[in-house]
Amino acid sequence: MCKNLIIVFFLTTTCLVFGQKPYVQLAVSPESIEKGDQFTIEIRTNVPGKLSMDNLPATFSLVQYSEGSSITTLNQKTGEMEMTFVSTYTGTISVAGEYSIGPAFITSSKGSYSSKKVKLSVEREIEMYSNEITIKQLKQPAFGIIQTSKKKIYEGEPLITSAKVYSRFYGRIVDPESYTLQGALDHHPVGAKNRLTIGDEIVQGVPLYTFIFDKQLIFPTGSGKVKIEPFKVKLVSSQLYEIKSAYANVDIIPLPANPPKDFIGGVGDFSVRCSTDDTKIKQGEVFKLKVVVNGKGNLHNTKAPSLQLPRGFTIYGDPVVKEDYRFNSEGCKGHISYEYNVLAKASGTKMLPPISVSYFDIKKESYSTSYSKDTIEISVERDPNYANATTEKSEKKTEPELSAPPILTEPIILSKETIFNSPLYWGGMGVPLISAFLFLFLRANTKEKDENQVRIQQKQTSLEDLFNKIKEARTEGNTDEFFKRTDEALRTIFSIKIGREAMLIRNKDMVDYLELNVQPELVEKIKEILTSCESVRYGMVANNDDLNRIEANLKLINETLK
Repeated sequence: MCKNLIIVFFLTTTCLVFGQKPYVQLAVSPESIEKGDQFTIEIRTNVPGKLSMDNLPATFSLVQYSEGSSITTLNQKTGEMEMTFVSTYTGTISVAGEYSIGPAFITSSKGSYSSKKVKLSVEREIEMYSNEITIKQLKQPAFGIIQTSKKKIYEGEPLITSAKVYSRFYGRIVDPESYTLQGALDHHPVGAKNRLTIGDEIVQGVPLYTFIFDKQLIFPTGSGKVKIEPFKVKLVSSQLYEIKSAYANVDIIPLPANPPKDFIGGVGDFSVRCSTDDTKIKQGEVFKLKVVVNGKGNLHNTKAPSLQLPRGFTIYGDPVVKEDYRFNSEGCKGHISYEYNVLAKASGTKMLPPISVSYFDIKKESYSTSYSKDTIEISVERDPNYANATTEKSEKKTEPELSAPPILTEPIILSKETIFNSPLYWGGMGVPLISAFLFLFLRANTKEKDENQVRIQQKQTSLEDLFNKIKEARTEGNTDEFFKRTDEALRTIFSIKIGREAMLIRNKDMVDYLELNVQPELVEKIKEILTSCESVRYGMVANNDDLNRIEANLKLINETLK
């Protein structure tokens, strides 16, 4: 009986494995760490075989290795069982830098299969500052302080903060309650999740243990002196100590007045590049113009660059926006691409001038401007059909020519009391002119309202599609997709209300709108959604109850704002 079960299991496993398309997937988590932090390399495959890795950094130190555990899951779309083999490497890297890891290889009797490479960013440790430690604190068994990367920052500049406990004895940190910064909704964890760094220092001749944790990247809003509220924590050793830290203060300096016209709101270091898919097109065709903004600082809060296109080119619709960035000790780092559809209405050779973006350079403490490198030459071939159609439309709009007045043989002498001076003339002429003006004004206003209504309807349709995708992702247990679509849906909801494109809606805009226009209790719900969407980037584990609650809050916000 046992032998038969083994044969059945072997045959089932073989069918599951060889009935699937072979794949090897490589991933690192998190994708950005500080030097010395632990991270995990995960290899997933449906091919049983020998695993090998390429391009592991020389400074990589292995902490733990888990080989080839198998997982059998049901594919919700196909209804078929799928088997996956998972292997993980957990370790640290001791030197800061940008690393390329992989590919991973699986060699089996059927052949060899490989994954793509992945990137890992290892950041240097940031020097942190704190208030002076007092004699009163040193007399305590344990005390806490809040560290910051700077004492003064510019508005929009990223700030690194962390909690630090000094103790006369070694212990265990439990039940931490995080510090808070007034008006700072936009915050992100830095480094490995739940990282705790234990060390020792001599402070004013007193040897102390140190515990550093809760490192965060914060983007404060507003300007002036801002207070960071204390954190609370318990330190367990031979007895329990409850610790409440001291306050910390940060001065936020407003940006200089009169920024350049092409200022995108960036604070940090930014650059721009521009490219097109085709430089030879026909009149009346649409070509794609791609503008990419690279940077580090507050990249996620920047706005799209403005385009100055030559005469005869028109932007067709809204750009397609793609974001590829991560949050680390340098702020938000990566790039945002804007892909525009441009209609060529006029023929001839056209020159697209370099794109410019201005930002506030923290190192120079002044505004700087970056330009895309080259001028792009577009050759537009004349299309007679398009040109004739355009000419006909133009002629229809032209006023008809007036015929010349007849030649008079005898002069007409007008008295001073002519019809042109009479109320009858101006009344007769004025009414039609005013009527015509009102007609054109109302027609233009109606057209604008119609166009706005179409745009709103398109966003409503897009929102319905996003809600369907959210539901599908929750059903399939795809947490990453769930939070990605939730963030898109939230910004689309406020895009409809505020009248701004979804990509330009900031977290602060949504919270401000709710505080001014809607019930205050919704503010906490949107903060929970935003925090969850950001935290999932760093490995937050959300159960089904969490997903149901967040989806319900999202629907409540949508229904309230309708």
